[in-house]
Amino acid sequence: RQRALSGASDSTLRLWDLQRLECVRVFEAHSGAVCGVSADFGRGRALSGADDGDLIFWDLEDRGSLWQTSAASAVWSVAADLPAMAAITGSDSGAVQLWDLRSSTCSGTLPFGHQGLVQVVSADFAAGLAVSGSDDGLLCIWDLRHLECLRRVEAPGRISPVWALGDEVQTPQTLVGSLNGGLELWDLEETACIRASKGPAAFCSLAANFGLQLAVAGSFSGEISLWDLTSMEEVGSAEGQAGVAVRAICVDFHGS
Repeated sequence: RQRALSGASDSTLRLWDLQRLECVRVFEAHSGAVCGVSADFGRGRALSGADDGDLIFWDLEDRGSLWQTSAASAVWSVAADLPAMAAITGSDSGAVQLWDLRSSTCSGTLPFGHQGLVQVVSADFAAGLAVSGSDDGLLCIWDLRHLECLRRVEAPGRISPVWALGDEVQTPQTLVGSLNGGLELWDLEETACIRASKGPAAFCSLAANFGLQLAVAGSFSGEISLWDLTSMEEVGSAEGQAGVAVRAICVDFHGS
């Protein structure tokens, strides 16, 4: 079944059943807003980061944390590769860091990346590539083996863009929303907008699968919504905790 895991401004994580469009489980451990989440639903594990500066590694079946560690500053985005036991995080300082999940320690910091908070990251550790997106309007593509930025892509005309990256780092598409409304699908190779939503919709988190042309968005009101990227239209929604912003979301689009 298709599931999603979201992080919220009330310090909780919520597990969602996307077929039934309902929340089925709540996790608590952070003391600040949960801004980044990454999950391997098949293995029942997840990693979350919050503006309290903590990273927490979760057992989704037992609803408990396996370990908790402190990052250098508030964590705004996370992506984990459970088979490799590796992760990448983005912070409010603009730093992008690499983590060893076996030892729960930072294994490196990528240099000279962003001037704003990093609110989305993705990585293919086997290929040695990563991507980070920031509210400075830049998307950076990284070489993890040499710890250097290969390319920077701008989000033209966007104020505090909300980025979404696909499951595959080398997919030449990204989804861009914004805090003041709107959703655009971009081709990174051509640096051009492919399609845009027809009406205003404000988002504070996004997750996308470009192969399936599906996306899930989190709102400031606590709602999550499903989007068809072919038509750029909303196709369903579910209510969470009223008035609690969904600051982060990850999705099992294939139903592992």
